[in-house]
Amino acid sequence: MDDADARIVREEFLTAVERTRSGVVTEARLLADPWGFDVAAADTPVRLWHGSRDTNVPLAGARELADRLPDAELHVTDTDHLTTLTRSRERVLAAWCR
Repeated sequence: MDDADARIVREEFLTAVERTRSGVVTEARLLADPWGFDVAAADTPVRLWHGSRDTNVPLAGARELADRLPDAELHVTDTDHLTTLTRSRERVLAAWCR
């Protein structure tokens, strides 16, 4: 990620948590809790995008999720966590709109 992208992400994160951190806490709790449904029962295609250099969310977790979904495609890019988000938009939209 270049310095400009890093500054934008940092500013947005600080803005998001400056008044309350409840959203971050809620998201962490939801990720740790059981989801309440069987992933293998998903009846819609799922496309996952993940960076191979992501140190926030290991690639192994994305691979495990893709393996459990009946109709999943895992797209792995040579990026880290945030660069995957900032640089994959066009490819994600192109895949979604086909």
